[in-house]
Amino acid sequence: MKILLLEPSFYMPDGSLYHNRYHTVVALTLPHLAAYIDNIHSWEHELQIVYDRITSAIPEPGYDLVLISSFHCNGARANELADAYRALETPVVMGGYYPSLSPELALKHCDSVAIGAGEDLIPQILDDAKAKTLKRRYESTNRCPVKDLPMGRWDLIDSASVLPTTYWGVWATRGCTRGCDFCSMTSVYGRFHHKRPVNEVIEELKYRAGRWNHRRFFFVDDNIALDKAYAITLFRSLKDVPSKSILVNIDSEGAGDDEILDSAKEGGVDALYIGFETLHNIEENKGWGSLRQYADVLRKLRTRGIRSIASFMFGFDTDDVGVFRSTLAFVERHRVDVIFPFILTPIPGSALWERLTHKGRLPTIDKLMDDGEIMRGEACSFIPKNMTSKQLNRNYRALLRRFYGPWSIFWRCILHFDIRHPRKALETLVINLHFALLLVGNHTHIM
Repeated sequence: MKILLLEPSFYMPDGSLYHNRYHTVVALTLPHLAAYIDNIHSWEHELQIVYDRITSAIPEPGYDLVLISSFHCNGARANELADAYRALETPVVMGGYYPSLSPELALKHCDSVAIGAGEDLIPQILDDAKAKTLKRRYESTNRCPVKDLPMGRWDLIDSASVLPTTYWGVWATRGCTRGCDFCSMTSVYGRFHHKRPVNEVIEELKYRAGRWNHRRFFFVDDNIALDKAYAITLFRSLKDVPSKSILVNIDSEGAGDDEILDSAKEGGVDALYIGFETLHNIEENKGWGSLRQYADVLRKLRTRGIRSIASFMFGFDTDDVGVFRSTLAFVERHRVDVIFPFILTPIPGSALWERLTHKGRLPTIDKLMDDGEIMRGEACSFIPKNMTSKQLNRNYRALLRRFYGPWSIFWRCILHFDIRHPRKALETLVINLHFALLLVGNHTHIM
């Protein structure tokens, strides 16, 4: 069978389709799924991977099956592409968070939905597609395999779409047991934390570095430091990987642990993407952490020369317009290197979604998906408690422009240039200038 694996792009506020010539991060899903397909009678399948945001997907006949992986933020484009391929009489199966959490909506546009982890569903989907007996729903009961994983089909990635600065996705653990109010991950996969054998992770990275010259890795784990001993062992083992940069997604608790940070530094980790989430009523909104702890985390990262990439959300019920001013003051005072702020976005399946829906503060999901900016966390989707939607949107954009404005960049990146870690400081300056240029072009999507 000739099979297309497709990741849709999304629509910008002006109605145009988002396009980027190059990958910032090559995500795991499609190469990983292609590897599982390849393991099932590989001689029977011809595989192609298309990233719609890189090479706009133009539906054409000739495929025996189209597999679309999507979130709610690109769900409108996923629906559009699914409709177009079905019009060509090509069967379409949709998987990912969008069809897993909103299957009835997705099924209006595709032949089948894959709900949950796709690894154990793909054999049955392929058999049914070949026999032309696709079911409407395939639902995973296996949380996720963690041992003896097949090597991703990275050879299917167009080399012309990759820059020397591109990060390549990898994962060592899956899942999280936190159960945050705003997170929908546990609704799809449950509360768990599965860990791959460390030696298998290291061997994979070494192989990828040698075979495909991957040198910049991004650990996209949901909560990699939930098991402290595992994280320390993994990070120390990374020193055996020939890498130029390692970025790790981590929570604020793990990022504040000295042993974890020392092992990360030893293994060559040079950047942490930290989910601080909020600086206002932290205990109520998040459940753990404090401003003092967050300040301590940032001090420890500066001392070790590890880049801080801080993620925040705005729009909690305890937030008012003052939260933007206090957050900006905090990140500038503690010289955070990079920020990725978002507007709190209720996702179907999360406790936040259920609560706001019950209170009548949220439109239906089909209306929300018509605006990709909302589902990406770049515009308000609900009725805030202590400010208006317009105030939330306006102050969110103002925060972005202030942080990536000339004075803030001068203060953080030039006046306080870290001569102890010049490479990190110079790269941080370049990243900030890049985001500043994007914002001059009136974009809020900077990732």
